[in-house]
Amino acid sequence: MRIGTKLTFLFLLLAVFSLSLVCGLFHLSAKSLFEDQVLRTLRAMALIHEGRISASIKQNSERLSLVSSRTQLRLSLASYVEGGDIEEGARMNRILEDARRSLESFESISVLTTAGVIVASTEKVQIGEKREESEALARALEGPVLYDLFLSPAGGLRNRLRGSLRQAGAGRVLGTIEIVARPDSLLEVLMDRT
Repeated sequence: MRIGTKLTFLFLLLAVFSLSLVCGLFHLSAKSLFEDQVLRTLRAMALIHEGRISASIKQNSERLSLVSSRTQLRLSLASYVEGGDIEEGARMNRILEDARRSLESFESISVLTTAGVIVASTEKVQIGEKREESEALARALEGPVLYDLFLSPAGGLRNRLRGSLRQAGAGRVLGTIEIVARPDSLLEVLMDRT
């Protein structure tokens, strides 16, 4: 083999090695930049979705507070707890039905005593049932809380909100209010891929 051929072969070998090294470094750099960009985009989307989920939960808590702040509902519950007046139970049912009609996403609203017995509800078949959810009751006494996501018998996703009903002025806890709602705004966030 002549020296010119050897030099050409050596030069080509060196060029291919250098080119491979440059391509490898370029690939690693591009991959790193791409991963960083994807992570930044995902973090931004997560922050946006987190804000939307928080806003949805806050909106439902405010709606729960609006229902539980109805003075006549609390007065009727106080009368019912003190004397067991059936007419007060019927009055609470009318108030709950009116509240449910005004808020589309609410499927049912129930009033429970501190013992967990449902004394009024938009779902009449539930009246008299006892709920054994002491943890949910304790959390509801602290303030409005979204405490359960579940599937309805028809297979739709539902959430359960609970808050306390306190006697006006004295602040004595009379019971809790429980709302079963369709989490439409929450589902929009979860289904949104943008």
